[in-house]
Formats: sequence, C-alpha cells, structure tokens
Amino acid sequence: MPLAEQCTAVILAYKRLEYLLASVDWAEQSGMRVLVMANGGAEEVRQYVATRSDWIVSKAHPSIAAAWNACIRQVATKYVMLLNDDAFVNPRRVEDLLMPLEEKCGAAITGACGGKLHRDMTHDGPSFDGDAHYIEGWCMAFSKKTWQDLGGFDSRFTPLYCEDSDFCLKAIRAGKRLQIVRGACEHVGQGSGGAQTMFSDLNGRRLRAKYMQDPTRTVGIHRKAASGDIIWALHAARSLAATGTQVFFDCEGHNQNLVDMTPGVEWGNWPLGFDLDDCYERPEAGGNYGEHPVLRMCREVGAQPLRERYKLHPSEASLMLARSIVGKFRESYDKLVYVGLRAHCRMASNWNGVKWSQLFSSMPKIGFILVDHDRCPNVEVRRGMPTPDLHDRNLLDPTGQTPDLGVALAIAMMCDAAVTVDTVHSSLANAADLPQVLLLAGIPASARKHPFGPECVILGPDLKPDCWPCGARGDCYNPDNHCLGEVSAEDVRDALSKLLSGGHVT
Repeated sequence: MPLAEQCTAVILAYKRLEYLLASVDWAEQSGMRVLVMANGGAEEVRQYVATRSDWIVSKAHPSIAAAWNACIRQVATKYVMLLNDDAFVNPRRVEDLLMPLEEKCGAAITGACGGKLHRDMTHDGPSFDGDAHYIEGWCMAFSKKTWQDLGGFDSRFTPLYCEDSDFCLKAIRAGKRLQIVRGACEHVGQGSGGAQTMFSDLNGRRLRAKYMQDPTRTVGIHRKAASGDIIWALHAARSLAATGTQVFFDCEGHNQNLVDMTPGVEWGNWPLGFDLDDCYERPEAGGNYGEHPVLRMCREVGAQPLRERYKLHPSEASLMLARSIVGKFRESYDKLVYVGLRAHCRMASNWNGVKWSQLFSSMPKIGFILVDHDRCPNVEVRRGMPTPDLHDRNLLDPTGQTPDLGVALAIAMMCDAAVTVDTVHSSLANAADLPQVLLLAGIPASARKHPFGPECVILGPDLKPDCWPCGARGDCYNPDNHCLGEVSAEDVRDALSKLLSGGHVT
C-alpha cells in the first residue's frame, strides 16, 4: 500500500474558503485521507465543512493544540500530517515526507520547514537544514504512535504558538530525530518561527516557562565564566537537581572537575537548555551577586534554594595527591592555613610578596600552604615588586604540583582556615567549611556575599573604586593607589588569629 494511503491529512479550518479548498484539493490529489475540522472560523467555512459527514464542525477549542489532539484521536491511519488551511502540500512530495517515518529510516517527525532554538529558547528560522531543532506545524508529519508516546500536543499553549516547537523538543529529548523535506509544501501564510515575525521573544518566554514548571524537566545550564562563578552556579543548580530535575552543566574543559565534584549535576553540552549569559545573567550584571542567576531561576519555579554550604566532593585520586603534597608539613604546626591565589586570572588583585612574607613571619606557629593552579612556584605576581624568599619560613608552596581545583579543594579540607584573594578559592574554602579572610580587590565588600559558607571576613575597599570593574590581567592600572594598598599584614593577621581561635570577627 502506498504510504500516502496510510496517512490522514488533518486541516484546521479558520481562514478564507478559497485557501481551504486549495489545501484540501492538493492533499486529496496525493491519495491521503483528509480530515477537516472547522474550529470556529468564518461561517462560509463552517458551512462547507458541514457538507462532509466525516469532517467535524466544532466550537473553537481553547488552543490549537487541543484541536489537533481532538482530530488526531479520530485518525485511524498509521501516519498523520498536519496542514494549515493555507498550506498546499505537493502531491508528488508526500512520499518524501512519509518515507523517513518508516521504522528502518528512523525519523520521528518530518516537515517542510523548521527552525532552531537558541539556548534562551528564542526561535531562529526559517531553517531547511537537517539539524533543525523544531518543525513548524503548518506542515508536520509523524506516526500516531509517536504522537501517543510523546503525550500529544501540550494544550496549555493558549491560544496558539509554541505547541509545534514544544512537540519537537519533547521528541529530541526522547532521543528521536527530525527531518526537513525542503519544497514539500508551500505556505502562503506566515510562520511564527522567523525572527522577522516578532514572535521569537514571546515563544522563548512561553517555552521557558513551560520547561521550568514541568516537574520532569531536564535543564541544561551553559556557563562560560571564571571558576568562582562556576561554583556559585553549580551550588545553585543543586537546588534545581533537588526537585528531581535532571541538570546538565556545560563549561570549559578545565572546570569539568568542578562539575564532577557536584552531586546531582552532570557535565555535558545539552544544546536546548538555558544559557545563563544570554537568558538570566544580564539582569545580574554589575558585580552584584546577592542573588545568583540560577538561584533566581529556582525562585521562578518554586524550587527552595539550598541554604547550606557548598558541597563539592574531591575524588579519591585528588585526596591521595593532596596527602602526598602536604605530607609531614601538617605535623610541624598547630594550625594550617590555606592561601588561595589566582595570579593568572587577575594579577592586580594580589598582595605583593613583602606583605605575604610579613604575614607568614608574624605567625610562626601557623603553617601556610600556598595554592594557585595558575602559577609557578614562588613567582611574584605584580611586576616591579621584590619577592622575598619565603621557603625558609612556615610556608609550603606546592603551586606547581596542584593540577586542578579538585586537588586544591582536597588540600583545603586539611586546613583550619583560609586567606584568599580570588572568588574561586574563596568558594573552595566554603566547600571545605573553612572560616576565611578574603582580600577582595576591585570591588566593594558589600557587593560580594557568601550566604552558604562559614564566617568570611572581607578586607578591601569600602567604596567602589573609580577603576571598577577591575579588568587588569597584568599590572594594576592604578599602582600608586592599589585598592588593597591600605590592607596591611597586621590587618590580615588579626582577623585570621580570631578565626583560628574560634572568635567572631566584627
């Protein structure tokens, strides 16, 4: 039996009668059965549909998805083809639309035109490429079994728009394939997928709302940023994972081990997910991290943010390497302090070697472990400043031996407190449950909050510097008035001493 005879064309009648007549004529020429529903619409259209006993005259359904579902339930053939009443399928191309749906071919949905979904769920079309993310509903074919397996069209998209891209998105997330058959149908109306139609933003908001409210949702979070921001996002992502959401996190390869250490979150590129930079991050720009974008995402869907410290779990290999690095050094001192640097990220943020030397020598009974995976051992991070030899004092400098942040975290877990100059190491100190002194350059203390960790004493400028936000990757732009210039070794020593003794620093 020809494939066309195994397919029913479903046409919802709304518009001009002459368009409907042409649409039906082209579909019937192919050999397909035709089922027309007058879903409200013009009176002359309803009268025409009423002349056929096998067609349906109905009051307008609340959504086009509900109307499609009602029609498809009446279909007795293996395949279904949705056609707009202003779409004219080419009779000679119907087999091309249906053949990929055969089991041996492996496509789940075919159509004449599609589009792509950006990571913020806005549409970009029309697209005729084989890698389209959705197929526009004015010409869409699938088997009735696929429709049943995917739960039909979501009638919550009222009155229309997004039900077709949502149906395809469900298919993709179920591991199914789409296929575009270019030139199979002509649409004299206008699709909603193209950016020029002004529906793109609307569709993005509607799809985003649906997938964030769905209790069985899968979310992909894409974050291309510094490691400290990655940790913040990962901790917030755990709030989503705690609701049963499957969370994929995509970031640069050198931060993959942070994802691997985060329970409930998987590393991977989930292409139809949410890009924090494009979708949620922009309103939070300006350095105000009082509410992280992913936490705001949690609030939007009613997920309770986790009010606990960061939970990162280093691998056994990282723990073993950390033990070999620290070795007997820990046996020589009453307390160990984790010193977290990030010289490569922002050299101007760091103290100079003189102040570090003064801090270490002022606390001879305390052992300091310097950790910076970006930095060669004992290299001064600010040009033009002399670096004292620190190695004959109470400092272990394994910065050339810590290959990743997993080892850095494992070392922090062996310590009693921390002094950090960068947010990634500050976050690692939180994960290790360490009280810490954070030397925060380039930004006022009020703009950086740590809601999930133990006590964090922030030393730095009280007011926003004129050169903020700091973009220095080498020398400070204002070396004569460096924003950490007024923070002395005594200031850090006093704060650190109180933290080590269990006192509260005001």
